[in-house]
Amino acid sequence: MSNKSIVDISPTKKFFVDSITRDISIEKCIMDLIDNSIGGAKRHRKVDSYRGYYIKIFFSKYDYMIEDNCGGISLEEAERYVFRFGNNDDHLESYSSGGFGIGMKRAFFKIGKHIHIQSATEDSRFKVKLDVDKWLKQEDWTIEVESLRRVRNGIGTTISIKQLDKGIAKRFNDKEFLTKLCKMVEKQYRKEINSGLEIWINTIKINNTTVSQKEIYRKEYTYKNIDVEVTVKRGEACLEESGWQIALNENIVVLADKSELTGWGMLNKVGKTNVWDDHLFQEFRGYVNAKAENLLMLPVTTTKDDIDTSSEVYGFILNKMIEALHESSESFTKTKEVYIQYRKPVEEVERLKKHLNVESAKEVGIKTYDTYLENNHIK
Repeated sequence: MSNKSIVDISPTKKFFVDSITRDISIEKCIMDLIDNSIGGAKRHRKVDSYRGYYIKIFFSKYDYMIEDNCGGISLEEAERYVFRFGNNDDHLESYSSGGFGIGMKRAFFKIGKHIHIQSATEDSRFKVKLDVDKWLKQEDWTIEVESLRRVRNGIGTTISIKQLDKGIAKRFNDKEFLTKLCKMVEKQYRKEINSGLEIWINTIKINNTTVSQKEIYRKEYTYKNIDVEVTVKRGEACLEESGWQIALNENIVVLADKSELTGWGMLNKVGKTNVWDDHLFQEFRGYVNAKAENLLMLPVTTTKDDIDTSSEVYGFILNKMIEALHESSESFTKTKEVYIQYRKPVEEVERLKKHLNVESAKEVGIKTYDTYLENNHIK
């Protein structure tokens, strides 16, 4: 006769928190919180514009704060699912970039120990204070949500985090980190910024950029109730900007990719290899937009920041991207010109500008190239 016993295999809080924060970068954490604000604006806005909405981010080696006026989080939402680790199936919103409910929480735990959230909608207002170390010692997984008196003004959400992780504090104190983050945010949220959204980072306003691009290829598909649009455009020559962008329910998960993930260099259907010279294809801009009513149908990982390459849907999209690469390649290869870029010390370039009597680094490159050909009798 055998004896049976019940073994508790539920994870400890610390193990769970360490697991969800281990592999995420601080840049991605910040963008998760920006996504959260933009999601609020999408629900709140009445027209296809972000004009009038703002997101302001402040950070130092001591603290981090993000505030917005993007519609806020209701008390009911806070009590039912916003702070859950994973949303219920019945709350998977149509065309939402959320769905797993993990992004905002993992950002909190990654950045620091003392978290204060306050949010207001037109109908409710609440606050949450969380001391992570104390919460980790609790047996239960609950947190306290305090309802506040509703005020007429101040709709939006403010999140402040103190007692930062030491590594995060060091990054926040680095000027190069600020510069890099501003560039990343400008690229990731270019569409929203150009639609009127204001994003500020440490008093720096992220400017909208008018990108001149000519469409040379577009096809639309429906696969397993998923709408897929594949577009190829010609933009300004820039190696850093060229490649593929993939958006799943308007959430950009791949940006300026030039790898096998997006079919770069892979075999197409007729058995020919798409061999790409990155410098020759500096003007290439590929865009994939896939939309589904249920986010779980899309080839996105549970952290919603990467592609699930094992997905059948991803396989379909990848084939269509390879087709687009093949069919549009002539537009980029038929030119007899190739772009040349290189880096040299600023001091040397400045001296050459004076010597050659030109005003820009580009002119220095052209002038020295032409002079070399002429002096060496190269035709």
